[in-house]
Amino acid sequence: MKYKNKIKFMIKTSKIFKFSIFLSLIFIYSCSQTQKDLSKFTPKSSYGYLITEEPQASVVGIEVLKNGGSAADAVVASFFMLSVTYPVAAGLGSGGLCVVHDRLTGTSESIDFRNFPILKDSIIGVPRAVRALSGLQARYGKLKWSSVVLPSERVARFGFQASRSTSNIAKNFSRLPGKQNFTPFVVDDKPIRQGEVIIQNDLAETLSSIRLRGGGDLYFGELAKKFYTELKKYGLEVDFEMLRDFQPSWQNTKNSITNNYSILSPYQGSTASLSNQYIIKNLIDNDDFNNSNEINKYLLLAEFSGKASYFGYLNNFFQEKSFKIGGEEVDDSVKKSKFPDLSMWKNAGHDGTTSIVAMDKFGQSISCGFSMGSPFGIGKQINGLGFSPGLAFSDSKNNWLESGIDFISPLIITDKFNKEVIFIIAGTKGPSTVSSVSSVVLNTLSNKSLDKSINMPRIYFPFNPNEIWVESSIDDEFLKLLKINNVRYTKILKLGHINAIYCPNSSIDLLTCEYLSDPRGSGLALSGELF
Repeated sequence: MKYKNKIKFMIKTSKIFKFSIFLSLIFIYSCSQTQKDLSKFTPKSSYGYLITEEPQASVVGIEVLKNGGSAADAVVASFFMLSVTYPVAAGLGSGGLCVVHDRLTGTSESIDFRNFPILKDSIIGVPRAVRALSGLQARYGKLKWSSVVLPSERVARFGFQASRSTSNIAKNFSRLPGKQNFTPFVVDDKPIRQGEVIIQNDLAETLSSIRLRGGGDLYFGELAKKFYTELKKYGLEVDFEMLRDFQPSWQNTKNSITNNYSILSPYQGSTASLSNQYIIKNLIDNDDFNNSNEINKYLLLAEFSGKASYFGYLNNFFQEKSFKIGGEEVDDSVKKSKFPDLSMWKNAGHDGTTSIVAMDKFGQSISCGFSMGSPFGIGKQINGLGFSPGLAFSDSKNNWLESGIDFISPLIITDKFNKEVIFIIAGTKGPSTVSSVSSVVLNTLSNKSLDKSINMPRIYFPFNPNEIWVESSIDDEFLKLLKINNVRYTKILKLGHINAIYCPNSSIDLLTCEYLSDPRGSGLALSGELF
């Protein structure tokens, strides 16, 4: 009996053991499957990156990339969305500049679509952005034209909730002197509030025509006739043929080569971009920036931003000139050259500029700057079309310091062989663009962190007034040094706005790139991660 009981006990024990082994195997298998499932949520690559100053425009752009679109498709879709949600700077009446780079071929070019006067000496500019971006999409896009315009048409027709960005621009506009109106964003000085729904039926109809008949409709089609007719009501005898024959200007980029990098900027039209080229190249070539401590880096940025502003005004970056900030030689140069007083830009509000930067998985990179010349352009919508023309840019003026269009600074930085893209960056918001772009680029190349660099306090030397402008968060030790050297300074709330993509290792491996919209604004940087 005892023997039989032992046998039964052994059999039961072995069964329990086998069952426990079975459960363990199931647990191990389930864990391995869970690990496999979890690995699905680890991005393997990315469709690319898209950054704008208005979140809804960024979302539309990244969806275009996820649907197989190129950087050009995404930029165009984001622009049209900005024309609905952020017309303060990128309305259908805007102008601007773009730089395009193809990593696969190592080639780059720029497109100039600044708003020239619709008539001689007129403040109204030809609405050049639509045709320029039509050309950009035709040249570099992969999707159907209608698919990149449709999202913005829908949002204009059925409405959208005002984002913080949209609400903020309306608030800033309502604070201008006099009673302000730009329906539906500002009505009798009352700005739209965040979360309120905005519907724009006239703009939706205009976008519908552009979607169905192409961007050219605004220049030689039914939209052009409406535009022409409405302008005549203001006493403007516009040359219809001039509107019809307008073509954006495609040009080679201006390539400035440093020890290890190629800095690509628009060939013409943006003194801010050329100024940033000058600063970045000089401070990389002589290695002064990398070998300096934090305080000396601020001094170098101040000195070279002043030089760049002055040389840009003279349209001559090849001269050698040394001066002491706060010194008499600066005041003498201001008098001789009639360099304008930039005091109006101290803590100035929105200047009517914005930017879009994008990179796709196909090797295409784009940096664009847009300008209405002033917030909401002329501040009055064309009846029945739903958009305001931008203020005109004129070559007869020193626009580098007198018009916001020349403050936009789109740049692309590659290796010296024009293959690997390292930076796609654009700066806007006033003359301090010169120092803000250079500061972010130089500090990032030095410390290898875009996040750290874009959050650093900024500095700018406007040349006139002969003082330094600093963001209020700057180191007190630096301010003490300025006082010791009798250099005047003014604390500024914020200097410039940056959108940037930085790829420290290889632009082929998109997951190694950083992408940020300046925390000084309310924009959104997105990655189309591929799982």
